[in-house]
Amino acid sequence: MGTIKARFGAIALTTALLAGGSLLAGSTASAAPPAIPPGSTVTCSQISGFFRMRPGIGATSTSSGVKWRLAAVANNCTATAASGAVLPGVISGAIVKGDGYFIGPNTCTNAAAAANYGASTMKVQWISTPAFAPTTYSAVATGGFNAATTTDLTGLTHDRNNAGPTPVSLQLGADWTAATAAQIATDCSGTPPNQRIAAFQTPGTSSSHVPVFVAQI
Repeated sequence: MGTIKARFGAIALTTALLAGGSLLAGSTASAAPPAIPPGSTVTCSQISGFFRMRPGIGATSTSSGVKWRLAAVANNCTATAASGAVLPGVISGAIVKGDGYFIGPNTCTNAAAAANYGASTMKVQWISTPAFAPTTYSAVATGGFNAATTTDLTGLTHDRNNAGPTPVSLQLGADWTAATAAQIATDCSGTPPNQRIAAFQTPGTSSSHVPVFVAQI
């Protein structure tokens, strides 16, 4: 029962994020939480969320350029501090939200090429005790994503560097759910839809969409 509640909670949260909902319930009078120390790495082994594409992708093109929004919750996380440093807390999860685009025709072939991708900033809010300040990754210019970045028939991979000295990089990978994989397969054999909201989940053991979540701060 706990697993079911957690799963529906993650779905509700990522749906709200896709719709543009806020991550914060309100302000408090307490001091601002500290940032995760530079040199730290957060690794998570579970993920779920949604990837919205407007327009969708297909076998043939109906538009030039696609805007996307990614909203995800990563769980079962561990964090390690830089050598000689101490991480003052425990990080158990992450809430991820970001927008971006890829240029060129809205085809499945084009969506698979990292060179076509760009993005605005991406925010990661940490689920931790005590609280840590959110980590914001810089915007990525077109062609600035690393080569592993792709959206294909089985899932997605995002591999982005940061423009500044910290945070350093963010790797994220997931497989489509069975229902979404069927939808994407249909889309990629015909005309793109006006919009596709693709649900994703923790990649399988043989998936190419790994690592699940690695944030280098």
